[in-house]
Amino acid sequence: MMGATSEDPLLSSVDLTFSPVYSSATTSGTSNCPNWDIALQERFARWQFLVANQAMLEEEIATGHGPHSEALGALYYCSEVGQQQFGNFLRLHQERIDFHLHNNGQVEALVPVLSQWIQSHPSLRHECKVG
Repeated sequence: MMGATSEDPLLSSVDLTFSPVYSSATTSGTSNCPNWDIALQERFARWQFLVANQAMLEEEIATGHGPHSEALGALYYCSEVGQQQFGNFLRLHQERIDFHLHNNGQVEALVPVLSQWIQSHPSLRHECKVG
């Protein structure tokens, strides 16, 4: 498993072998940190990933698939079925996502917005985990 440490319970429970983009996005900042809140770390990892991969995500969201959009789905713990639905979900929300990605200070707000959208989606709320 790439990037997982024995002191990182979150990463040890996620299969990272399918996505080098995901594994590189989630390993920073968690090693050797004994008292971190998992939900807070998940939100922070999602935000870091959005910031670091903004341009690639914009391209992939337009088509509904790609390694970065799949990695974002993995950060929301989407199942295999959920991954396919997540790509379509991103494409359908492209205009609103682009607004957040293009406006300073809005990228951070995109993490809870995506979580809310996933929770309100009839099938993604069962196929993904928002934290």
